[in-house]
Amino acid sequence: MENIFQSTNSDLYNFDATTGEFLGKTTAGKDPLESLKAGVNIYSRTPFSTFIVPPETKENEIVVFKNDEWEIHQDFRGSVYYLENASKVTIIGIDEVVPENAILVAPPEGLSEPKFESGQWIETPKLKYCGIEVSIKEDVSRITRKRVRNECDEEKAKTLKIIAGDGPCPEWDEFLIKRESILQECDDFISANNLS
Repeated sequence: MENIFQSTNSDLYNFDATTGEFLGKTTAGKDPLESLKAGVNIYSRTPFSTFIVPPETKENEIVVFKNDEWEIHQDFRGSVYYLENASKVTIIGIDEVVPENAILVAPPEGLSEPKFESGQWIETPKLKYCGIEVSIKEDVSRITRKRVRNECDEEKAKTLKIIAGDGPCPEWDEFLIKRESILQECDDFISANNLS
């Protein structure tokens, strides 16, 4: 009598102990005692094998032995795709698929900060403030403080204001106007570029 552990058929189908994926077909070992009792050749299966024939699969499919039967699963392992920031992703698991928004074309060599736009990879334009590359609000603020010190001659204006005391100080008034203009330019740049 056939059961899931023995068969009169010697074809044995091996599967992975962890994933259950089909590994290949082998020949089962004959069980001499059971064969003698039954009067026909009886074959015994080994651990992580079955006598059940796996179904045919198509491209990007794999059969997995689960709950004493074969199941068809998606298999895109080894497939590579890219995210918009050029990060490379390699599929390593059964039933993982390439997302709909995945980019299948690798970014070209030589782009330091690639970005996928309008169907092609381009170099991300560098954000510059006063000719200096910036990426966060603090970068712009640092440049602005330096501009106020240098372009407005802040130290001289402060010194003259101290000397003038409560009296008029045209240099101080001019400093305040220039400083306000530079600070406004800084704020406008930060807002326009959504820096945080």
